[in-house]
Order: sequence, then structure tokens, then C-alpha cells
Amino acid sequence: MPVGWAAVEPFSAYPALGRSPITRRQEGDPEDVWAVTCFVVRLEYRKRGVARALLAGALEHARERGATVVEGYPVDPEVRPSLTAAERYHGTVSLFRDGGFTLIRRPSATRAIMRRTLAVER
Repeated sequence: MPVGWAAVEPFSAYPALGRSPITRRQEGDPEDVWAVTCFVVRLEYRKRGVARALLAGALEHARERGATVVEGYPVDPEVRPSLTAAERYHGTVSLFRDGGFTLIRRPSATRAIMRRTLAVER
């Protein structure tokens, strides 16, 4: 039985992302990004590094399929500690930061746009 999963696809595969005030593209944003949109980890496996492993796997999956830039749209429990587990399904700022992502902008107090450039394999 799986202990968790993560969703990662090209941004274009998620039409709702382009319409959302949080995630829609802005001038200067790369066009060909992939997006890590959510994580699910079974309750009994939380706080064991599963989300970090899922993020690493998502990055590798995207890289193998030609992605050069990956974005995440996490929440920030440091700004609002009362975020519920259900609200954290986008991942957290610290998860993405620890995964090598850089903060690009904050479309709201608790949400962030984070981005990582992937090395092209030869």
C-alpha cells in the first residue's frame, strides 16, 4: 500500500493554475515550467520525511521528461501556524526550500511561488 503520492505535470496540464490569482503566469515567468501541485501522505507516515522523498521523486520524474524548471505553490505555516493538515497539501515553504527551490514571490500572506531550475542531463 502506498504511503503517499505527489502530483507533478507540466503547468499547461493544469488549466486552473493559469486562472488562479495565486498561480497564474506573470510577465517574466518561464513558459515551460512543470508544477508540483500537491502531496498526500498517510497519517501514520507523516513527519518521517515522506514528503521530502516525494518531492525528490517528482523532480526526477520531471527531469526525465525534459523539464528544466519546476515550480511549487506551498503554504507557509511560519506565517500562519494554525494551518491545518488539509491546508498543507500544497506542501510547505520549508519543504520546497529544503528541496532547493527559491522563493519567487508571495501572492498572499500564506502562499508562495517557489521555483527550481533543473540541471539538464547529457
